[in-house]
Amino acid sequence: FFCIILRCKNKKSSIKQIVNIFQYRYATGLDYLLLFVGVLSGLAHGILNGTGQLIFRDLSDVLIKGQIMWELGLFNYDEFFIGAMKAIYAYIIYGLLIFILMLSWNILSERQTYQIKKHYFLAVLRQNMAWFDENESGDLINKMTNGADRVRDGLGEKLGLTFIYLANFISGIVVFINRSAKNEMAASGSVGAIAEEVISGIRTIIAFNGQENEIERCFFDRCLVNHCHFSWKTYNNLFGTKIYINNEISPGTIFATFWAILSGTIALGVCSSQLSIVLSARAIASSLFEIIDRISPGQSIALVGHSGCGKSTILQLLLRFYDPDSGSITFDGLPTKDLNLRWLREIIGVVAQEPILFEATIEDNLCRNVGAEEMFEACRLANAHHFIEKLPQGYKTKIGSGELQLSGGQKQRIAIARALLRNPKILVLDEATSALDSESEQIVQQSLDNAIQGRTVITVAHRLSTIRNSDLILVLDHGKIVEFGTHEELLKFKGTYWKLVVAQDIEKIVDSEVPTESEGLFEIILFARKLWLILSFAAVISILRGLIFPVFSLIYGDLFKVCSRFFSSNSTSFIQQYCKTGMAAQLCFLSFLVNKIHRKFIDMFKQDSEYFDSSDHSPGKLITRLSTDASNIRAAIDQRLSDAIQGIAGVIYGVIIAFTYSITMAPIGLLTSTGLIILQNIISQIVKKRLQQDSLLLIEPSRLTSEIIGHHKTVQYLTREQYFYDLYEKQMEKPYKRILIRAFIQSPIFALSSSFIFINFACAYRYGLWLIYKGNASPYIVFQVIESLNLASLGLVAVGVYMFEYLRARVSANIIFKMLREQPKIDSFSNGGKMLSISGNIKLDQVYFAYPANPRHLVINRLKFEVQKEKTVAIVGQSGCGKSTILQLLQRFYDTIDGRILFDDIDCRDINPQNLRSQIAIVSQEPVLFNLPIRDNIAYNIKDVKQWQIEEAAKLANAHSFICEMPEGYDTSVGEKGSKLSVGQKQRIAIARAIIRNPKILLLDEATSALDSKSEKLVQEALNRAKKGRTCIVIAHRLSTIQNCEMIFVLKNGRIVESGNHQRLLAANGLYAKLIEKQNL
Repeated sequence: FFCIILRCKNKKSSIKQIVNIFQYRYATGLDYLLLFVGVLSGLAHGILNGTGQLIFRDLSDVLIKGQIMWELGLFNYDEFFIGAMKAIYAYIIYGLLIFILMLSWNILSERQTYQIKKHYFLAVLRQNMAWFDENESGDLINKMTNGADRVRDGLGEKLGLTFIYLANFISGIVVFINRSAKNEMAASGSVGAIAEEVISGIRTIIAFNGQENEIERCFFDRCLVNHCHFSWKTYNNLFGTKIYINNEISPGTIFATFWAILSGTIALGVCSSQLSIVLSARAIASSLFEIIDRISPGQSIALVGHSGCGKSTILQLLLRFYDPDSGSITFDGLPTKDLNLRWLREIIGVVAQEPILFEATIEDNLCRNVGAEEMFEACRLANAHHFIEKLPQGYKTKIGSGELQLSGGQKQRIAIARALLRNPKILVLDEATSALDSESEQIVQQSLDNAIQGRTVITVAHRLSTIRNSDLILVLDHGKIVEFGTHEELLKFKGTYWKLVVAQDIEKIVDSEVPTESEGLFEIILFARKLWLILSFAAVISILRGLIFPVFSLIYGDLFKVCSRFFSSNSTSFIQQYCKTGMAAQLCFLSFLVNKIHRKFIDMFKQDSEYFDSSDHSPGKLITRLSTDASNIRAAIDQRLSDAIQGIAGVIYGVIIAFTYSITMAPIGLLTSTGLIILQNIISQIVKKRLQQDSLLLIEPSRLTSEIIGHHKTVQYLTREQYFYDLYEKQMEKPYKRILIRAFIQSPIFALSSSFIFINFACAYRYGLWLIYKGNASPYIVFQVIESLNLASLGLVAVGVYMFEYLRARVSANIIFKMLREQPKIDSFSNGGKMLSISGNIKLDQVYFAYPANPRHLVINRLKFEVQKEKTVAIVGQSGCGKSTILQLLQRFYDTIDGRILFDDIDCRDINPQNLRSQIAIVSQEPVLFNLPIRDNIAYNIKDVKQWQIEEAAKLANAHSFICEMPEGYDTSVGEKGSKLSVGQKQRIAIARAIIRNPKILLLDEATSALDSKSEKLVQEALNRAKKGRTCIVIAHRLSTIQNCEMIFVLKNGRIVESGNHQRLLAANGLYAKLIEKQNL
């Protein structure tokens, strides 16, 4: 059926995509059995639904005949009893079929989704770098989390419901045609119109094939379907009454035809909504399968040169992240294209310029099935063992997003130890010691010199002291080798290399004169209280919609009288009533609900740094919350909530009408409804608890997905693809088993609500028979009460469908609102605090600080210093001594434990955070750029900026020239995280971004560490000009960049141990002098 509809488009791609879902490529024999059982039970369900209409026809005929006989004093008890027992048998079979159907489809969808997630994860791991350049990490993560969940919906209960309602629709039409031949011609025309509506809707859905958002059925399509729905019932009863008067059909046939059309058109309407979800899942599954199916295509050597000359690109070619356009790269004479890719990367160890560690323990980041002593030895060689032993849990300490914060140098040393543990044949060092202080660098460099024995080493370096012992130095310029030789040979040549060395020389000047000196549905609605007018209107209209079917029951009571008394004149009045009610009903179907829950997630960005340091708020977990939980909440307050409100209101109205006609018979309907609600509530509570537990279990797999996709390059050069795939499979195993068990528990919910109408028929008729027998009711009263209850109970089907969405929404709402209720200690969106223009005076007064993740470890310990406005000071010291922490405190990312930070003698806690940060600019050690054009990155968050201002800032940062050489100039996109630029180019754009803000305070955290000597000198001159008129605080390991500062503070263990200018500190011959001595060439 689906394929026939899709062929109307004449688009092979669409047919191919939908086949992708229904072919169940990862299905086993059990899956095909589940598929067969699901389809078979769906078809049986449709057949039984038609049988139900025939049962209703017979019961209606018995009641109408019974009313006539009852008025004559005659009554046949046996005919009633047989009809009631038929309804009871149908209820049992009906409920069992729906339970089997829902269980089969749910288990099938979970099994297939589990396999899709695993294969998708593995497929992403095996892609090459060129593919990652074209696909954003955020989009890949969203497909893995939200996309896979929507595919599960499309493969599971939604597809099962589609088969149910299609079968119901077809069986309803078959019953209608079989039981009323004279209605066939008119019925075919109107049914064709309804079918055309559905096909048109499918065309519209398919037209939006590539959209990520859930495709929902159009509001006006819903009105048109309901128009057909009510028009059909009006025509059915008008024409049916006339031919009944002519004795051509029985009265029960009119009612059976009504129920057939009613159930058929309702089924068609529900089917189209389920079908839109199935088709949306088809589109998403197509994009997932596209990724899964994709087939990825002893000397020591140093590479030096200016930023952007191609050094890092050569390393990526060696690792075969890319293949060359022409030429070849060989290992032992064999082209890389002929070598096994995994084997190739196994024999190459890499220490990258920007160290990437995963959210795991230090031991897990290091260990590759080696012994503890071997791991300790590698850490000793990398000068990391000592500081690891001091951590709270040693090698078992967890690091990464939301965990213990390590300095750049500490992370780099762990990365070096990780590379040494691989015992590689080829060692690649891409600025491996750039983040280390002089003392650590010297020790690590000695360790690396020992480690390179017996293996080929390729080093990329800007700090030339690290490569002076290389066997061969290649000097690159614009992708070409312009010089090569040993250190001494190149110095004698006095070419490009000699100029780079001279530019990095530090004069040791000694001055003899040294001066001294971080729910439920009601709360979801409450959260959207600003939309109270729309919500109130939608709720009122939904409640009014609930009146429709109970009102129809009254009209059908009149029709019952018409049929039992042969008063043809009443039929005209009846039809007028029906048409008026139908028109009112069509107007009521114009209700809608506007949902703005996604827009409210801006509140998350009000949180402070401490919030994001928590392991509960790591990037992977937050992405999961936004992509999955927000969608679940939306599903609970869209049109499905309106349908559920209508259903509940219908039940209430129906019970009231039933009590109005018979206070003795009505309680039976109330009793069955109450029993159903109690059973559903018990099951719902069990499912809710399991959903909460399952949600927690799925956090770790989602976090792992986010981390691996974000750091795919590190995963590949470490050849840890299989390790992370095994880890992901292990993390998914437990939630997968729990979800299968949950399918057994939640399947009865829909089965109970769907089969409720049969048990209501059976109980009400059986009880009504007893009342008639006792003389306490007439057949007309029995019919009126039953019609009131049955028509009202149709809404319970919508409630049953809604229960799945509601349960998921409650769990998601608890998680989301718990996050949103957390109040930050530092509210970046607050309007409180002083709004002022600072001049630049800074004072730290007896400051103590420890990161919230490790409160027992003081990073800053009784720190006290002062910086005068428009002065430049430097902070130096070993890695982990607290330098970068000071900059974070100055920007008020955290508040101090004790002591004060003052700006112009005003405590920073009394200044508005946004106001303070708007006057501070920072250039960080690891530049962060956004996937925007260069122009927008430089002018980030600055309004009304001119092009000449952007270019001027770029010129000051020595970035203008290389930007102009790019194909689109300033309109060139930098790629995700700046992937299309070299590290040096990224750093210069970050410097331009700081300069254009014209800040009162400029913070430079290793601002020139990634630049070559030539660029560093030009940028340093630009920064010297930019410092004029503003306070500047510089953090540096490369001490040549800070020797002209008015004041230099030397930190050790969070305290200042030395201070003074360059000459004074050299003369003191203390820690600073030792650092300078170790950096001499």
